[in-house]
Amino acid sequence: MKKKKHSKKYIINVLLLLIIISFFVSYFQESNQSQNMVFEIETIDTKNIAKINVSEKKDPRIHTEEEEKRVIKDLKGFSPIVEQKIEPTPAKRWYLPVQVGRITTYPNYYHMAYDITSYRGSAETIYPIYDGVVSSIYYDSAGALIVTVRHHVDGITYTSQYVHLSRFADGLHVGQVVDPHTPLGQMGTTGFSTGIHLHIAVLDCDLYNPNDTRCRNLNEFSAYAKRRFNEGYRGLGSLINVPYSWESRE
Repeated sequence: MKKKKHSKKYIINVLLLLIIISFFVSYFQESNQSQNMVFEIETIDTKNIAKINVSEKKDPRIHTEEEEKRVIKDLKGFSPIVEQKIEPTPAKRWYLPVQVGRITTYPNYYHMAYDITSYRGSAETIYPIYDGVVSSIYYDSAGALIVTVRHHVDGITYTSQYVHLSRFADGLHVGQVVDPHTPLGQMGTTGFSTGIHLHIAVLDCDLYNPNDTRCRNLNEFSAYAKRRFNEGYRGLGSLINVPYSWESRE
């Protein structure tokens, strides 16, 4: 009986010892894990108002400055980058025919053209409204000096007609390639005119082209102009904003 009591006491002591050993093993494991995290103290000066101590935990996997830079670089790679698309400014295409001008007559059914005057009178130079080729240079039956220019724009052929010039530009000839800065002549009052001005008509047809049944001659050109006016077309005003007056073509 006495032997059994000693045996039971021995077992209890062994169990207590195992519990104590288990406790210390767990304690040392947690202690070792906590030692794997390194704490650094950084002092932040918030505009000399106060100093705050901030604890920052560093990742134990980063041991060198080079590795830290690599990690930061990898993280930046996951940041979405939005590229700003800059649309190019479209090039100016149509131009006003004179540098300084003022509208005296707007297009109408019987006069499908703008009449433009200038305080510079016959000193005002006439220019093409777009790149093109000189298609005719002539005097009409009333003596008006006239130049026409053919333009090809986005698959459409246009004719611009410049009337009442006081003179043609030196060297101007049919077939000459021109641009909006090529002089055609000077503003005038030749032909049936009540004063110095430019009569400019612009139609989407090819004047004097025998294959264009709308504009093979001036009579057809005039009839087609009336038809296009009824359809809402306003010549130069349908292609560019034509202000009441201006002092620059740009």
